[in-house]
Amino acid sequence: MASESLKPNSSTFTSLVQVCTVLEDVLMGSLLHSQIIKLGFSGNVVVQTSVLGMYSSCGDLESARRIFECVNDGDAVAWNTMIVGSLRNDKIEDGLILFRSMLMYGVDPTQFTYSMVLNACS
Repeated sequence: MASESLKPNSSTFTSLVQVCTVLEDVLMGSLLHSQIIKLGFSGNVVVQTSVLGMYSSCGDLESARRIFECVNDGDAVAWNTMIVGSLRNDKIEDGLILFRSMLMYGVDPTQFTYSMVLNACS
């Protein structure tokens, strides 16, 4: 894109971060994350949530938490991403604590949220 003088947009970054997630390539994902910050897309909730999902899927829950704390919107999708990241990385108690925090912050859980939490409890 750079050689063609094309600038990436939020969809470009979201798609590329998803590829890193599928490949579980946290190194390439973190390089993309630095470009996201450099080019001013870190305030975009969709981009933030995709980066959050990439870090949590790759097992880097500390980086995921740092992104989560910066998500301005704090919607159910961001909360679900953190919860599922915890559960996938065998941090069941952390996932349940996040669910309680979600409720305390007044964020309405989705059917997916309840499905994850009930599965974790089993």
